[in-house]
Amino acid sequence: MLQMLADQCAGALERVHAEQALRETQRRFRDLFENSPDAIFVEDLDGTVLDSNLAACVLHGMTRDQLIGKNAADDLSPPAWREAARSDFQKLVAGKLSLVEGESLTVSGHAIPVEVRAARIEYGGKPALLLHVRDITERHAAAAALQSSECCSAPSGQIPWTG
Repeated sequence: MLQMLADQCAGALERVHAEQALRETQRRFRDLFENSPDAIFVEDLDGTVLDSNLAACVLHGMTRDQLIGKNAADDLSPPAWREAARSDFQKLVAGKLSLVEGESLTVSGHAIPVEVRAARIEYGGKPALLLHVRDITERHAAAAALQSSECCSAPSGQIPWTG
């Protein structure tokens, strides 16, 4: 009788430890998701936002509840980029691409250059895409500044005219 009681207690204790470990793992992954400096979206294979992190909210100037249910190509891309966004998204879904550049649209209508990295995942028991979206405004500005300085610099060995 005591052995049976001890076995039941041991089984209950194992379940408690397993539940604690699961909660800790879920908390850790939620912290990683929420605290990423890049915008993270989980989208179904049609491009509908299923989940997003705080950086995604900041990027678009929307709350998480406002982002959920939006379609990335139709609602979160500037009109001039929508056709390319749809095409690129289908290539991401098919695994033909894992990185694309484009533009994201803020709630105020401002277009932001972005780099999007994608990976296929399972979310809620269904296939989905995990998208890491990085604002590359600074990268574009640095490239433009470099190009501007290169086109205006003097040939090697000559001192530029300063007027």
